Amino acid sequence: MSRLARLLADWAWRDQGAKSEDQRLKNIARAREAEMLLRECQAFTRRAGEANPDSLTDIEFRSRLGGALVSIAVTDPTLSISSRKLRLTESEALLVEANEALQQSKEAPREFIRDSLVRLVHLYQAWEKSGPVAVWQQKLADFDKAGAPPDG
Repeated sequence: MSRLARLLADWAWRDQGAKSEDQRLKNIARAREAEMLLRECQAFTRRAGEANPDSLTDIEFRSRLGGALVSIAVTDPTLSISSRKLRLTESEALLVEANEALQQSKEAPREFIRDSLVRLVHLYQAWEKSGPVAVWQQKLADFDKAGAPPDG
């Protein structure tokens, strides 16, 4: 479910500039379904007694949920200004916390860390905060450069 949610949220983000009303409605539905699926994943792990805020699974759930909230904020024009701000604020808390945990983890796959950085860039782009956008874009570029194979 978590992977499907990631796909839906990323798809909604990618197609946020859709021209047709039908496409815009589909994007809103994708982003909202991603949020619902991720909240269900978290609830399931809690009910099953498997919730551990320090586990890689929980950290990645939080990061993906943060990304889904950003996708909703950019795709749903029916959100009030205050609702949009609440989603972005919740997303920021989730994404910053998840990114810090992923950066400190010795087991986190590079893909998870990179996705977390991309989600933070998207967050600040959606929020139209150019300073943080530049900071996170630089962190993403540095991360990509550090993982690039040596020339030769």
